[in-house]
Amino acid sequence: MTGVQALDGWLLVGSADRCRILSSSELDSDPELQKLQSNITDEINASNDSVLDFREASIAALPLRLVPIEINRYGSRWRLVIPQVVAVPMRIHPAQSDVAALFLDGHIELWTIEILRAAFDHSLSQLV
Repeated sequence: MTGVQALDGWLLVGSADRCRILSSSELDSDPELQKLQSNITDEINASNDSVLDFREASIAALPLRLVPIEINRYGSRWRLVIPQVVAVPMRIHPAQSDVAALFLDGHIELWTIEILRAAFDHSLSQLV
C-alpha cells in the first residue's frame, strides 16, 4: 500500500473466525461477489408477510457478511478498524484481543487467534 489517502475496501466474512479484505475494484469486477451483493440487497429490501415470521438466521445475517471498510494511514503504518458488526461475532475486543493476518490466495485474511490455534491441532503426518 502506498500513498497517504485512505483506501476503501470490504471485509468478506467467511465465518465467525475468518474474514478477507477485498478491494472495491474486486467487488466491482468479480461475478460471484456481485451476485452476493445482489442477494444482500434483495435481503435488505425483503419483507415478511407477518411480524410472527422470522427469517432463517444465516439469511437474515447475510448483510453482515460483506461490510465496507476504510484503511487509513497512521504515521508510517496503515490501520484498519474492524467494524463492530464483524468484531462482535469474532469476539474481538479493542486492546484485549489479537488477530492474525495471513496472506492466502492473493488476499489478506484476518483470523481469530482461536481458529489459528485450532489449525495447529492436526499433526503434520495427517496433513502430508
